[in-house]
Amino acid sequence: FPSHDMVGRTAYYNHNGKTITLYTCGRHPKDVLRSYAHEMIHHMQNLENRIHSIEGQNINEDEYLKELELEAYSKGNMCFRSWENSL
Repeated sequence: FPSHDMVGRTAYYNHNGKTITLYTCGRHPKDVLRSYAHEMIHHMQNLENRIHSIEGQNINEDEYLKELELEAYSKGNMCFRSWENSL
């Protein structure tokens, strides 16, 4: 399982199928929810037609991918934090 690899995926978004896959084994539920919020931002980006022509996963080789990831980390974490504070 990717979740057993220290640098493996914890989740991913499939923009073609509009699906989110979360790896949950051995993870704290809060961490899983954070990953879900991150991937939901990618879904939003996809609905806005901003996910296109991305090949690979290396943000060091693709500046546009880096921008999308930065937005997903920032907005996803803030969305999660805002929801958490509302409880």
